[in-house]
Amino acid sequence: MHTVILLVPIINVVCLIPMSLNGLGLREASFAAVFSMVGIPGAESVAVALVGRITGLALSGLGEPLYLAEHRHRRCARKTPEESQA
Repeated sequence: MHTVILLVPIINVVCLIPMSLNGLGLREASFAAVFSMVGIPGAESVAVALVGRITGLALSGLGEPLYLAEHRHRRCARKTPEESQA
């Protein structure tokens, strides 16, 4: 278990290498290669990588409406009284 905790940050650094768009495929291949060295089957490690990617995308998608609402609020707050009457 401790080995897995140490390997994930190393894989994340490897994914920063600009070899693919957003590290697509690179992260999954890195998980399969590195975790197979410690005895975890490739299919399971790729599944963990995909679940992590999907979770990250879902959480980012939840934050998007909040960002847009805040951006709209700040834009409206900057308008002068003359602009808001027009």
